[in-house]
Amino acid sequence: MFVLVLASWIYRTGVLLLVCVLFRLTCELQILRFEGVYKMFEGCELGTDLIFNEHMRIKKELSVTSHRYRFFIIACYVMITISQLGSLLLVLAFKSDKTFFNSGDLVICSVVQLSGFFLCLLGAARITHRAQGIVSIATRWHMMVTSASTRSNHEKCLNVPDSESDSDSESDKTSPKSAADSSQIFVSNASEDPSSTFQTRQAFVAYLQHNHGGITLFGFALDRGLLHTLFAFEFSLVLWILSKVVVLS
Repeated sequence: MFVLVLASWIYRTGVLLLVCVLFRLTCELQILRFEGVYKMFEGCELGTDLIFNEHMRIKKELSVTSHRYRFFIIACYVMITISQLGSLLLVLAFKSDKTFFNSGDLVICSVVQLSGFFLCLLGAARITHRAQGIVSIATRWHMMVTSASTRSNHEKCLNVPDSESDSDSESDKTSPKSAADSSQIFVSNASEDPSSTFQTRQAFVAYLQHNHGGITLFGFALDRGLLHTLFAFEFSLVLWILSKVVVLS
């Protein structure tokens, strides 16, 4: 009986930890892909099409991961909450001495369950934080490209009259038509920069602001805010159990 109970306990804890570790590894692999997207923003000449396609691919994979693991995470949360609070109530309500032999299995199971659940929560919160951080990276990239384009147009504005005066100084002094031609050249070059690319970058940043993604549970992002909410809920339940035990004693 002892061997069978031990084998059953090892099997249950092993399956739980295996699934939690697989989920954490999946999150870490997606984090590496986000690091690659961050590096794609370093090239200011890079267009938005490639970054947009890569982000869409990552978002789709995160959606699939969330759909496959959402029931597991919610089931773990409900099971751990009920088992831990029920065990806490039973242990504190009994007046007998607590030893490792009568409470050791409870302690070990609690450590295993909480460790696996924290692996899932921290992995999901980390990848959600990386997904939300891409908005600031894209905004900085958009600002740098726009600033570089503005400086380039300003330099063109300053250099075009100088080059024209160096090549044909006499004709510029006598012919007002050549000056008008120079201004037309600058206007055409400025229009080539791209109000269209600026609007594309602006639309891409707006898209990221509303579609940063991450691990979600039925539409709720599993980020630090949700972790704080879960911690407050669990802490309030623990205090409620303690109050009931104190009243019973």
